[in-house]
Amino acid sequence: MDSSCDYLLVQTGSAKSLFCAKTFVKYMDLDLPSCEMYLGFNDFFVYGSCNGLLCICANHAYGPLNSSMYMWNPSNRKIKRLPQGLYQNVGINVSLGFGFHRQKNDYKVVKIVHGEIMYKVEVYSLRLNSWRELGAVLPIWSYSTYLNKSAIHVNGVVYWMVKEKNSARSFILSFDMDNEVFQKMELPEKLVGGIGSVSIQVFEKSLSLIHLREDEDNLVRHVSYCDIWVMGLETWKMIRTILLPQVRLYPAYGRMAWPLSFTTDGVYIVRLDEKEFQTLVLFDPISQEAEAITRVKPGFYGYITYIYMEVHAYKETLILLD
Repeated sequence: MDSSCDYLLVQTGSAKSLFCAKTFVKYMDLDLPSCEMYLGFNDFFVYGSCNGLLCICANHAYGPLNSSMYMWNPSNRKIKRLPQGLYQNVGINVSLGFGFHRQKNDYKVVKIVHGEIMYKVEVYSLRLNSWRELGAVLPIWSYSTYLNKSAIHVNGVVYWMVKEKNSARSFILSFDMDNEVFQKMELPEKLVGGIGSVSIQVFEKSLSLIHLREDEDNLVRHVSYCDIWVMGLETWKMIRTILLPQVRLYPAYGRMAWPLSFTTDGVYIVRLDEKEFQTLVLFDPISQEAEAITRVKPGFYGYITYIYMEVHAYKETLILLD
């Protein structure tokens, strides 16, 4: 997590709250301004956080292709509805990146609309309040790739995790907000095609990887480890390994610990997956003490089951979104 942030924005299902980034004391719950409630939604999904602004969408289950998108400043309650994008009802998946264009002092949203045989890219500019098509080439595109719906932002660049559907290989796709160029980044050689789950985070203002691995030989306890890798000068370096909360492994139910983020004091925010619930836990890797924060049950849209807990860095700002 970015050590310069004031708060951690935690979303657990429909609830969004700000916690102190150091102590994890709850600061406030986030609710949309009343002027937007008439639009017919009281739930929203945070797709990105940058310099105190949030990029949100009204409908998480089906993504932002045909749903209303907003930039929102919770600090001063200002909210701006983005104009409709160029591509409607095209493709079956949408991936978003939200970040800052330093050279032009502009906030941008990059949208990748993709299906099995095609993709389109468009970019929104807050300064111009408009979308435009971007004729960029995705360096990793094929019908067998899976691209995360949301990205993280580090120093003017947004990053998505990409997985090949028919293999264990993963990559990182980056997009530079300044020159608007996509690039492919390889994972550390040790993680290529390896066992475990890999996600991307921000650690001390740098791009990092969270590698989750399990002790397959332990039949009594389900033991999980978390390796943290940080990108330095064009190379990855593993800086620490954390033993995650040890949880009994029930044959029919099972539980798994997934690290989501960490406070500036080094306490980890961990999600425990169960059969019917997800529990958000504050975990001290030194004392191995865990404190449950909240518990949520999955929701449903038709045959689609969705459960989500995410953590974003957040700091207060007075940006007006005019």
